[in-house]
Amino acid sequence: MPSPLNATSERALRGSNPATPKPGLMSIPDSCRYLGDISRAKFYADILPKLDTVRVGSRNLVVVSSLDRYICEHTRSRQTAAEQKGQRDNSQK
Repeated sequence: MPSPLNATSERALRGSNPATPKPGLMSIPDSCRYLGDISRAKFYADILPKLDTVRVGSRNLVVVSSLDRYICEHTRSRQTAAEQKGQRDNSQK
């Protein structure tokens, strides 16, 4: 299966060469793929307002560290998800 990122972004994110830094900015389509191939409509409506962006000419680029921060802030551990499910089940009794 081909990678959803372009070859340059993929090499940089993978870190195949330790001297190659992770990119600091990412296009909107690459940002959507980075977040699990979500739709651009969902990205623009719900996620982009929470991210840091940089305007370069007419292009709106996303700061990769803000994507990583978004992922960290919205990641739930399995234990937390189970606890929340247990609390919902207990409150319905």
